Amino acid sequence: MKKFAIVLALLSLALSASAADYTITLSAGEEAVLNKVRLHLNRQTCDRLVLAPGCTQEEAAAVDASAVIYGTSAAQVSALIKKLAVDAVQTLKAQRDASAEADLWNTIRNGTPTQKDAACAAVGLPAGCYAP
Repeated sequence: MKKFAIVLALLSLALSASAADYTITLSAGEEAVLNKVRLHLNRQTCDRLVLAPGCTQEEAAAVDASAVIYGTSAAQVSALIKKLAVDAVQTLKAQRDASAEADLWNTIRNGTPTQKDAACAAVGLPAGCYAP
């Protein structure tokens, strides 16, 4: 299982090395939702830092230099959208990884001997490995 996790970590590093820029168009309704999400995230940050609900970037940074309060400038909205996209991709990747790991162990438990040996070899384990 450790080797499988290492393979997944290396794969994720390789994927993160290639970055891409995207352009999206939001409807007025989607813009309104995005603004509510922005305000909600900002409020969470202020609450976490024990600051007033409408705290500023400067106030937040004074407590935690890595804290981000999202504003309404194009750059700040772009940063927010990027954060939301990265969070969504990471969540989906974690779900996919968990599903792939479950499939692997299911194959090792229930597959034919050839399938079991191939699944074991795929994660660097000896043929005939055992799945809990």
